[in-house]
Parts: sequence; structure tokens; C-alpha cells
Amino acid sequence: MKAKIILCCLAFLGAAAFFPSCGHDDDSLGLERQDNANNDDGNDDDSGNDDDGGNDDDLDVDVDLPSDTDDELVTNSQDLSSLNNAVFIVFSSSGSASVSELENVTSTVNGNHVAITSTANAGVSYVLSGVTADGSITFTCDNKFNLYLNGVGIANSSGAAINSTQKAVSVIIQDNTQNRLVDSEMSGDKAVFYSKGKMDFSGNGLLEVRGKAKHAISSGNEISIADGNIYVKEAANDAIHGDGISITGGTIATYSTGEGLDADDVGSVDISGGTLTIVTTGQKGHGIKTSSDATTGNKGAVRISGGTFDITTLGAAAKAISSDSDISISGGKFELKTAGSAIYDATERDVSSATAIKCDGNLLIENNPEVTIRCSGSGGKGISVDGNFVLSGGTLNVATTGNTYTYSSSLTSSPKAIKADGNITINGGTCIVSSAYHEGIESATKITINGGTVEATAYDDGISVSSSSGSVVINGGNVYVYSANHSNSSSGSSSRPGGGGGGMSKPGDGIDANGTITITGGVVVVSNSGSPDEAFDCDTRSFTITGGIVIGVGGQHSTLPANSSSQYSIAYGGASVSAGDYIQLKNSSGKSLLVYRMPRAVSDMKMILSHPDLTEGSYTLVSGGDYTPGTEEFHGYYTVGDYSGGTSTPFTVSSTVTKVGSVSSGGG
Repeated sequence: MKAKIILCCLAFLGAAAFFPSCGHDDDSLGLERQDNANNDDGNDDDSGNDDDGGNDDDLDVDVDLPSDTDDELVTNSQDLSSLNNAVFIVFSSSGSASVSELENVTSTVNGNHVAITSTANAGVSYVLSGVTADGSITFTCDNKFNLYLNGVGIANSSGAAINSTQKAVSVIIQDNTQNRLVDSEMSGDKAVFYSKGKMDFSGNGLLEVRGKAKHAISSGNEISIADGNIYVKEAANDAIHGDGISITGGTIATYSTGEGLDADDVGSVDISGGTLTIVTTGQKGHGIKTSSDATTGNKGAVRISGGTFDITTLGAAAKAISSDSDISISGGKFELKTAGSAIYDATERDVSSATAIKCDGNLLIENNPEVTIRCSGSGGKGISVDGNFVLSGGTLNVATTGNTYTYSSSLTSSPKAIKADGNITINGGTCIVSSAYHEGIESATKITINGGTVEATAYDDGISVSSSSGSVVINGGNVYVYSANHSNSSSGSSSRPGGGGGGMSKPGDGIDANGTITITGGVVVVSNSGSPDEAFDCDTRSFTITGGIVIGVGGQHSTLPANSSSQYSIAYGGASVSAGDYIQLKNSSGKSLLVYRMPRAVSDMKMILSHPDLTEGSYTLVSGGDYTPGTEEFHGYYTVGDYSGGTSTPFTVSSTVTKVGSVSSGGG
């Protein structure tokens, strides 16, 4: 069942019973919010200094959340008596646990609290079954061992349910069984299920874990998951916490205040398969996280080559995927959703935003992943990269709907679909972005498009480079930009791609490079809303066209193609057009070079047209006629069809840039 949460009112919930439900179709939250639960990184401040700047709106988010009520545990223990070199531990709901004997293995039993000490060689198997509401098991083993969860339920009111104090453990979640581990708020241990050594999970049974004090599953070393159904129904801090995490299969569902998957101590996260559902509720509660070591400079990366991911973060400044190092995505299917607002971080003395993918290094998306991102909080970002971002394949769909976050006049966070401090390079794939209140795709240095399909719809600039020494270079592919920001002089209202008004009016261009713009190939279609916005703006620096098909509509012509361009262009101005009107460019023989359908009305339209077949000679622009289109090539651009009537404007092309109609400005 769907549970509707009003985020700003998400309350602390009462304690649940010892054993949570096995089902996933529960109808209430069941996640106990813990003070200081996510302060391991020292960035969260509980002194009241984390201020939302008054920008938090009530956000209704539908999320599948666990229940705080408990069904009876149906253990369905299997007959494993044929196992060799095995110790069988059976917990009791009414008496004491029983432990079978094995050479070099000793046990201490106090009710259902069991301590195992082993000097045996590697390969001993411990088989757990039975149910207790007050028990635990601790392993002190000299060598790696196997741990079979064979229909066991353990609740411990004072510490971990399972604790391996020394060596690595191979955890087999026995097929066809249900297993459950729960601690309490009073636990002083690191997790409900803890191992100092490496943890390897396999098997196809079900393991439910409820961590009320800190982590649910934690290792002082690495954690690997090959198979199994792991359901972290509650974690006061992280759901799965290790020095590195590797997942090749299984079904994993986690609900936590802190991180879903946290690779601590500069460990990496490597995922090549499996189905993961991750929900986090806490401030800076990230879905998948890797860290760095300030002393050594070592950093943990995120590498994903397969799997299915549904990650939702509800807390302020939370990230769906976060790495202090590089992130590479070469396969898989992703649904990443963030709903929290940005915050002012008093420790960092800066604003921290909720972000679907936050990469402090370089981000690479290649091959054929499917990535869908939705960010609804104030100041939220779809993708934020400190280094370079390269897209070489797959499908990337990003939408931000939040407004700007303001803590003070000098500390704000603008919502953006894709942002990089380094270069953005698109070599292939499909990139579709939408930003209801700010830029679509922004780089501080350079944006290069070599291929693929890029579609950017934005309230402000669709594609933007902020540095005056930066550039936008389009060498190929299909590029469409729809910049919606324009204030109507009569009403002061603004048109946003996500709806709404508000009277905001900050000039938003289609493609805005504070340095240079170069187009050498591809199909480029840009639609802007009217003056003072432009289809192409590079602050009168060089705008060069040497190839490709270019259609740009805006309300101003401060930037025209440079005379050094090797492909001819037309700058056309003065006409007023309505949505759905067609404009045709044809040569003296009547052959149509292109037809463009206007997506919206523009008064005193300014247009840039460039085509490889445009040479010196006589041409005609026709507007307002009747057109029976053929196949649409790309976002209103047609090559064939029957055009009749309309208003004709003849002209002669005799130079690199030909001005037709009312054109008042020249370019670089």
C-alpha cells in the first residue's frame, strides 16, 4: 500500500514489536527517527544551525513503506542434518537454546544467549534455527566459517542479534526459509548483524533485519551479496554498512534514516546485478554512498554495470547516489527520486542540496543503462559533478521541479538538471532534461556534443557554460533546446515548462556560452520565448557555424554567426508568429531546404537558419502558409511536404551571414 508522507511533518514513530512483517505490502511507516543517527561524517548540526531559509514546501510523496506491526514469523526450517563439520544451534521461545558438539568448538549458553569459541580450521558450518524474543549469538572463531540462517528469529534488547568478533563469515540464507533479526534502541553494538571480518551473502531465503540503534547489517571489512532476499525493514543509521560493498545478485529492499548502502573507510561500491529498492528518510541520508580519507587522500568509487534500482531519498540534502570519487554506470535500470530541500550546513558553511547523482570526481555513463531522475525539493539537482561528465550511451532522463533555495543573499542553491564544474561531453545515447525553475545543462568550462540525442527544456538557459573562456561545441547528433523563461510585458507572468507563474523574469537563452559557440554538424533546433532572450548567446564572442542544420528562434539578435564561418547562414527578423505556424526556406527553383513548425507564439521573432545546401543565390522565406507535412525529422524540423500560400520574403545570399528583415545587430 502507498503511504503518503507530508515531509515537513514527518514525525518520530513509536517502537515496533520485536518481529516485523515478512510482507512488503504494509501500510504505515515503521521507521523510528533517531537524533544524531546520521552524524558519522560530522556534517550534520543539531544546534539549530541547519536552516532551510524558509523554502521548504509541503511535498506529498507516495512511497511504499514498511509497517510497524508484526506478523508471525513462519521459519520453515529445512533439514540440513546431512551437513558435515556442522554445529546446530536451536533457539527456543520457552526454554534455553541447544548447541550440538563439535571438536575444537566450545559453547556457553545462558538462556538463549549463546557464545561460540572455535579454534577449528576454516569450513565449520553453524546452522541457526528457532525463535527467541530475548537472545543472541556471538562467534569468536580463529578461521572463516559458514553461517546458515535456517529459519531463525532472534531479538536482543541489549545488543546485536548476531556478532562475529574476529574472522570472515559466509552467510547462507537457506532456501525457502524466513529469518528475522532485531535489536533495540538500548543496543550499544554497531549493528543488529555485525562481523568484524568480511561478510559474503548467498542463498535464496528471506532475511529481515530491524536496526533500532544504529546499522542493520555491518562489517568491519567488505560485504558481498550474490543471492538472497535481504529486507532491512528499519535502520536508525545505515541499512548495509561495510568497508566495501559488492552486489552481483539478489533482491534487496532497505528503509533507513541514514544510508542505504554505505561503503566506509574509502571502500568502493561495485554492483553488476540484483534488484535494489532503497528508501532513506534522514537529513543527508544517501541511497548509495562512498567516502574519502582526508589524511591519505584515498577515495571510494561507485561502479555499476547492471541491476535494477529504485532509490528514493526524502531527507534534506540527501543524495540517491553519492561518491567522493568517480562514478561509472555502464548498465542497469534506475529510478532515482529526491524530495528533500537544500539546507545550510553549519559545519561546511555552505549550502548542501538534495541530488540524485552527486560525484566529487568524474562521472561516466556508457553502454546502455536507463537512468530516470526526478528531483522535487528546493535547490535540488539531478546530476552534480565536480569533475567531468561523459555520456556515451544509454538513456538519461532528468527532471527538476523545485524552486531556488535561499539561505541568505550570498548563499543560495539553484535547481539544475545537470551541472558540472568540469567539462560535459555527450558522445551518444539519449539525454532528456527538464528544469522548471533554472538551467537545464550547465558546465563551468565546456560542453561538447558529438552524437546522440539531447533535449533540454528549461525555465532559464537550456544549455549553458558559465566561464567567459568556456565554449559550447556541437559536432553531431540531434540537439533540441526549449527555453521557457519570458516575462510578458502586460502581466508580468512567466511561462515555465513545469507550469506556474510568479512574475520571475531573468533572461534565459537557448544555448548560452559566455565564451564561444561552434557548430560543425548535426541538427540543432532552439526555441526561445522572445525578447530579451536569444536562441544563441555568447556575449558577442565568436559564434561559428561550419556544418549541420541550425534553426534558432528567439527575441533578440545580439549574437550572429561570425563572418569566419564556412557555412552560410540567414538572420531573419521582424515577423510575428503563432504557435503552429510554419516557416519555409526554399531556393530559386522552388526546392524546399527546410520547413519549421513554431512551437509557440513569438512577437517580433528573430531567427537564425543555416543549412549545408545554402549557397550564394536567390532564396525565399515563406511564413503563415498551409503545409501538409511529411515525416517530422526532429522537433518541428521537416524536409518534405506540400507548402502553399503564406507571406513570401525574397532575398539574395551573397555573404556568409545574410540579414533578412529587421535585424539590428551583428555577431563576432
